[in-house]
Amino acid sequence: MQLADLPTDRQPDTLEFLSLRKFSPKIRLGIIEEAIYQTDGLGLV
Repeated sequence: MQLADLPTDRQPDTLEFLSLRKFSPKIRLGIIEEAIYQTDGLGLV
């Protein structure tokens, strides 16, 4: 969070957190790729 100059005491409105541990690595990759391609103005992955 500090490297991105985001506050560490609260979750910023622009931060999107995905909990993907229950999915297989192949499915996780697909979900992450889709999120990246569908997010305008993406700045940090």
